[in-house]
Amino acid sequence: MRIEVFSELPQDGKALREDVFMKEQGFSYDADEWDAEAAHLVGYDEADTPVGVCRFYRDREEPTAFIIGRLAVAKDSRGTGKGADMLRAAEDIIRVMGGEVTKLAAQLQAKAFYESLGYEVSGEPFDEDGTMHVWMKKVGM
Repeated sequence: MRIEVFSELPQDGKALREDVFMKEQGFSYDADEWDAEAAHLVGYDEADTPVGVCRFYRDREEPTAFIIGRLAVAKDSRGTGKGADMLRAAEDIIRVMGGEVTKLAAQLQAKAFYESLGYEVSGEPFDEDGTMHVWMKKVGM
């Protein structure tokens, strides 16, 4: 998988996010105000088809922390390690930018996935658009 970084999410990345979050999972929205200041990663397969996306941006309250979000993997690519590859790529860039902590709001169904990659629960579960999430963080990447 080839991972590219963009200052603005390209159309093929938007389409993948919408497919996963809106069409498949039923969220009423995907894009938000954080998209404008986020760095966007898109992972492409050998045929240049997007198979993974995520974004990250600096936490306004904690200067050495970054928030990773909107991690999505195409349905036919799940279980292949591409989600972990996307997350690690984001962490690598964040580390170069001086980041020491990464935070994310995980869907409860994905909590074990993030725990397997070193994230720990750092808050109480909360509802976001009808889906339960929990804040998680990773210190000392």
